[in-house]
Amino acid sequence: MISVENRPIVDRIKNLRLKEGLSQAKFAELIGVSPGNVGQWETYNSLPGAAALKEITQKLECSSDWILFGIEKSQEESIDMSADVKSLISLYNELDDEGKTIVKSACYQERRRVQAESSSDLKANRA
Repeated sequence: MISVENRPIVDRIKNLRLKEGLSQAKFAELIGVSPGNVGQWETYNSLPGAAALKEITQKLECSSDWILFGIEKSQEESIDMSADVKSLISLYNELDDEGKTIVKSACYQERRRVQAESSSDLKANRA
């Protein structure tokens, strides 16, 4: 049995499941756990592990802060990303450390180029 202070975690997960119109079995399949696991959570007998929480946040597009603490992002903190940006982030996350270093370096170099061009354009417009 989980402690009373941890019950809101389970309640938020259950509310997400219900909001999506998912049965315990479909929800379990979606996040890669057994239906029994979901039943154990919802009867306050256990809490989901880190892997399950990660799947819940990814599949249902919510933050772990919201599940664990009930803290929602403010509008300023939320970022509306295009599919291209999400794809690039996904690709970046698949790189090893060397690859990430190369990508960061290329991004910084490209930013300097764009800033230099922008600065040149401003000077030309003033002349």
